[in-house]
Amino acid sequence: MFLEGFARLADEFAGVPSDGDPEADLMALGHAYRAAACANPHLYDLMLGRPVAGFRPDEAALAQIQGTFETLTRAVARCMDAGRFAPTDPYDVAVQLNALVHGLASLELRGAVGSTVQADHHWRISLENTVRGCRQPPITDGPPQP
Repeated sequence: MFLEGFARLADEFAGVPSDGDPEADLMALGHAYRAAACANPHLYDLMLGRPVAGFRPDEAALAQIQGTFETLTRAVARCMDAGRFAPTDPYDVAVQLNALVHGLASLELRGAVGSTVQADHHWRISLENTVRGCRQPPITDGPPQP
């Protein structure tokens, strides 16, 4: 079921263009993430909430699910290549965006962002403000330490 959840997320991502406006395509990935979480809340919790004590995916499973994150990283890189985002490590920005959509989806599934209309508002402004921030030079203190 863990892998099925990521397969469904990958299917949602596959429906997002990757040849249009890079920022719009990136934001569409955020909305696709939301759609996958809302359509399959129990799978979402299994994928990212760790409801089964002690469950840790093995290396083969981790390799299999990496594609969804790579899709996000490529979308960020497209924004940088097009000069829309300040140059930095696309992986770092993808981690930040992933944290944003994961947090929003988790809150929405628990009813913590209000009605659907209110959730729509929070998703829109969160994604737009984050994309706007990515246009600025990044704040960094150097590469992560092991």
